[in-house]
Amino acid sequence: MKVFDLQCEHEHRFEGWFGSAAAYDTQREQGLVQCPMCGSPVVQRLPSAPHLNVSSLRDPGAMQARAAVTQPHGSGRHAAVDGDARAAAEQGAGTVAGRRASGQRIDDSTPEARMADALQAAWLKMAREVIRQTENVGAAFADEARKIHYQEAPARAIRGHATAEQVAELADEGIDVLPLPIPDSAKETLQ
Repeated sequence: MKVFDLQCEHEHRFEGWFGSAAAYDTQREQGLVQCPMCGSPVVQRLPSAPHLNVSSLRDPGAMQARAAVTQPHGSGRHAAVDGDARAAAEQGAGTVAGRRASGQRIDDSTPEARMADALQAAWLKMAREVIRQTENVGAAFADEARKIHYQEAPARAIRGHATAEQVAELADEGIDVLPLPIPDSAKETLQ
């Protein structure tokens, strides 16, 4: 099982689980991988730290030797660090970084990134709550909204699909509707 950090063209970040990297590529090419926030099929993998099963990491002697090389000496302001570790430190060690569609780096450790993640999670929670508390009438939304408004059908919370023209007609009739773009992936549970 492969777990990939993914991001859509609108910079929504999410995680995807796939049988293999080839399975991810195949599903993405077929348009089966979509953003759970906006439904966009334009998705890219973000860099992520791989799990390394390196026996030297379990060897206490090797760990101590490695620590001696990377620990600061003296005032703590300078350290002997190898090139890979230096590059990681310069990129922001301890952070998960990716790239925006524009190529600009994304740093998840910033307050803005954490706020964006929190807003995204809150929106998804709200969308799922709307789905849970409403009846899906699908393409019959405009007709069913009229029936409810004119008391020809029982009053209840509904959701479905309507064209821009249908929404305008409902508004002209004094029927309030709220367009809420909910991607199909948020409408169903995975299990």
